[in-house]
Amino acid sequence: MWKKISAGTPINALDEGSLDYPENVIQLSGSRLVDGIVTYSSNGDGTINIYTVPTRWGNPEIYTNDSSIIEKETRKIIENIKTEYVEPGDAEQVASIISKLQL
Repeated sequence: MWKKISAGTPINALDEGSLDYPENVIQLSGSRLVDGIVTYSSNGDGTINIYTVPTRWGNPEIYTNDSSIIEKETRKIIENIKTEYVEPGDAEQVASIISKLQL
């Protein structure tokens, strides 16, 4: 599964202390929690920015009375964005895979 997330959307929508995504991102996830998630944005030059957003934010009771905790956590995510090069795929193989997707 995938979803588009717009710039300005809170990184953790469950806490008002969350900082916002500074750019539009895509979030990929599997059908099971164990599959995890990948949150990234494209730079348009063969590289992507990877945001290390957790699949689960843990026990909300830990920070519900102190939004500064989630602000610090989401700030760390923004300050530690990793840029990675993505090797281009074979155009015919990519087209074949895309044709099988139900978008």
